[in-house]
Amino acid sequence: MIGELREFQPEIQIEASIVETGPLRACLRFTRRTRLCDDLPPTILVQDISLRAGSPILRFETHGDWQAREAMLKAEFSLSFPCEAVVAEAPYGVVERSTIRPETTGALGADSAPEDGQARRTPPPKPDRPMQKWLDFSDGKKGVAFLNNGRYGYDAHARVLRLSLLRAPFMRKELDEVLGLGPFSFAYAVMPHAGDWREADLPKRGYEFNYDLLAVRHDRPDLVDRRIYERVYTGPRREPRAFVAAGGSSALLTAVKRAEDEDALVLRLVETLGREATARIAFDQAIQGAVECDLLERPADRGPCAVQRSGRLTIDGAGLTVSLQPFEIKTIRVLLSRN
Repeated sequence: MIGELREFQPEIQIEASIVETGPLRACLRFTRRTRLCDDLPPTILVQDISLRAGSPILRFETHGDWQAREAMLKAEFSLSFPCEAVVAEAPYGVVERSTIRPETTGALGADSAPEDGQARRTPPPKPDRPMQKWLDFSDGKKGVAFLNNGRYGYDAHARVLRLSLLRAPFMRKELDEVLGLGPFSFAYAVMPHAGDWREADLPKRGYEFNYDLLAVRHDRPDLVDRRIYERVYTGPRREPRAFVAAGGSSALLTAVKRAEDEDALVLRLVETLGREATARIAFDQAIQGAVECDLLERPADRGPCAVQRSGRLTIDGAGLTVSLQPFEIKTIRVLLSRN
């Protein structure tokens, strides 16, 4: 059982400094030191808050040393407008949850009153709710999105939202075994936007926040030792191009892998905004064939398969056009031309 939550304000030493003031990025650093347990080392939190030119995303990058027992660290944001419900990313979908907390006590009507005549207690709200890469606090006309790369909990009420950042629960009290102590690092961000989560395209923003662009030089011999490349390319320089890319719709291409039983590729497409969509997938070479399949890579046009073919799947040279239903997950086997 989870015990009753209690909030406390420990004594904290704070140091602030300016890290960057360039034309492309500004960054402030806050270092906080506090002792949460008398017999443990101090907890150290180093937080860099940065904003890039032309970007609406305020980024919080945090690292340090976490030393506490039965404690949870939260970041609280007091917003300037109320919100009756928040929308959070769920696995391959979204979930909407109310921010209105029910009354903890109150008499019910005569037709539903308990037999003993006592007032019925409404269960208190859960102190922490799950999320994934993003959470949206919006009234439909404007909103504030919270992006994260690993902090998957929050609680919200009226104008206040709190992200759950760190916790230190007992695993076995008799052995003083505490989970989650030691060095840590994570990042989250705040992004104001107009409209709701669909207009802000938050599923895409969440992926962008979690998967930064990686730039690597192709002509560095030391990269071979790190197994980034099998060999160094020494031929003529060519214009960069994507091996496979999806665009023009609310569908995300979340996985590309080699098929288990033949020389083909398996693609995983997900519709992210809850709308009917048409995705266009472009390869860097011609497509010989494509078929919809299930999660076990069994084609829908032969043998046992857990799905039935649905929507449109057409091939045009090196392009593939696929139609999806709201929040549909679609798996496609693609055989590329060897020419």
